[in-house]
Amino acid sequence: MATLIAGSYDDWLVALSFAIAFVTAYTAIDLAGRVTANRGVHRLMWLSGGAFVVGSGIWCMHYTGTLAFRLPIPVYHPLPTVLLSLLGAILASYIAFLVVSRNRMTTHDLLAATRRLSAQQSELDREREMLRALLDNIPDLMYVKDTESRFVIANPQVAKVMGVSSAEDLMGKTVFDFLPGEPVRAAHEMEQKVIRSGHATFN
Repeated sequence: MATLIAGSYDDWLVALSFAIAFVTAYTAIDLAGRVTANRGVHRLMWLSGGAFVVGSGIWCMHYTGTLAFRLPIPVYHPLPTVLLSLLGAILASYIAFLVVSRNRMTTHDLLAATRRLSAQQSELDREREMLRALLDNIPDLMYVKDTESRFVIANPQVAKVMGVSSAEDLMGKTVFDFLPGEPVRAAHEMEQKVIRSGHATFN
């Protein structure tokens, strides 16, 4: 028998993630000016400190957004991977400050930055494809809904239960659009309780 796993988002953590992103972006702009205005050891100090602050902000924003997604099962992040991602964010910030703090940006700098962004985007696309493949091939029902209980992510097993041909047919709709109201009302009320409380419930 398939196990129903419902995911939800903590609105406060999502908002916090956006707030961290805004503060980090403002800080990056301010620090870029300070790095450009200084020379010698002072420039190196602003460069290193700015890379650490902005990289930490990027890392913090990412993991805050990750924590905002709640599942009724334990989710672990290996410490070495977490620390490596922090180091990567700081290193990327250091390189970015080096590029933007120069007196002028050459075509080579622009191409190098474009290649780095393209490589990062390709890695993100690959991770999304792997996650999509996992969702599509596991036998359990996997879906994510917004605070109004509308589907935003679902796998083919959920689509089959709802009686539609593909998961895309579920997007933006609720279970009431596919099944009779009374039999699913109790499940809907439990789902709303989970969303409002922020505490996972095992079904």
